[in-house]
Amino acid sequence: MSRRRDTGDTTSGRAMRIAFANSSRIWGGAEIITALLLRGLRARGHDVALLCRRSSPFLERLGSELPCYATLGGFDANPRSVLLSMRALRRERAQVLVTMTQKEPRTAGIAARLLRIPVLLRQPMDVEFRRTLHHRFFYGMVPTHYVANSRSTRRTMLASARWLEPGDVGVIYNGIDVDRFAHATPARIDVPARALTIGFAARFEERKGIVELMSAWEVVVREVPEAHLVLIGAGGALESDVKAWAAATERVHVLGFREDMPDVLAGLDIFVMPSHFEGFGIALVEAMAAGAGVIATSASNLPELVKDGVEGILVPVKDPGALAAAIIDLCSDGVEREVMARAARERARRDFSLDRMLDQYEALLQEIATGGTVQQWVPREEPQ
Repeated sequence: MSRRRDTGDTTSGRAMRIAFANSSRIWGGAEIITALLLRGLRARGHDVALLCRRSSPFLERLGSELPCYATLGGFDANPRSVLLSMRALRRERAQVLVTMTQKEPRTAGIAARLLRIPVLLRQPMDVEFRRTLHHRFFYGMVPTHYVANSRSTRRTMLASARWLEPGDVGVIYNGIDVDRFAHATPARIDVPARALTIGFAARFEERKGIVELMSAWEVVVREVPEAHLVLIGAGGALESDVKAWAAATERVHVLGFREDMPDVLAGLDIFVMPSHFEGFGIALVEAMAAGAGVIATSASNLPELVKDGVEGILVPVKDPGALAAAIIDLCSDGVEREVMARAARERARRDFSLDRMLDQYEALLQEIATGGTVQQWVPREEPQ
């Protein structure tokens, strides 16, 4: 575990001592954003620490860079987890705790409130709060401040939680290192030189739309002889089914989990995200920055990332026919694909950059840590 660095002034105010909590056992979008925030805020001169599980992938990935405490786990309000989290927060002299998934307010959040440390609940998924005393306590009374990762998530929060007022919840879009994806070297994929590569990147779960993609591919493979489907990812309830289908289907390649995602995405012509609902869809933004033509469903916040017909194509949820038609259209029109890809690259750089995300979190956390008036930002609606 690395030692604390000396605090000092930053360009936006005094350096802060910020703790993050993420109890995930897997590596996905919320974990990528957690790592980006930790590293980015640390690079800006703030002291950061992470509360996680004993089996967390963060321990291997970040444990040598910054303080990581394996305090989380167990049932809601688990006394051991709460006490261990209190000890870690005291040691780090945290001024604010940021919870990154829905589990942490029920453990680390309690620890922070017992120590009178403000808690920022970051809502990572477009899912409702239940109208139960259980949810009212953990998500209504434990957090002191709220932020959503999209307008869609914010709308769902406000509609399902009667204790929230519109001014309570702001929006900070996820951000990525755009240059890392824009300037990546395309990875070698075992396909013919003239192939058109269509990529999908996620765990193999029903909500990610993999079933609809498999159905759509049965049409695409007949209509576009040069099309090859590239599946990136591992895990999920449908993993064995997907691999069996891929082995029996023409021109399907399963790459598994990849650490070199910028290079893999740079090698794709088209990227599809046929999700039923999303947390944010960070892989879609990464593909936009990498220069792929993108297709997504009109689910959750995805229409906030892609304007239909401008930066990509949006299709209805759970509609394999529409998905197949969109893939075929982009395969057959290279000019349209390049025009949309160029617009998508520009949109990623303008609205989803890492610096923009860090600026907004830094300003919000500064207000929370110093007890100032919290100004919540919500992006304006844009016509589709």
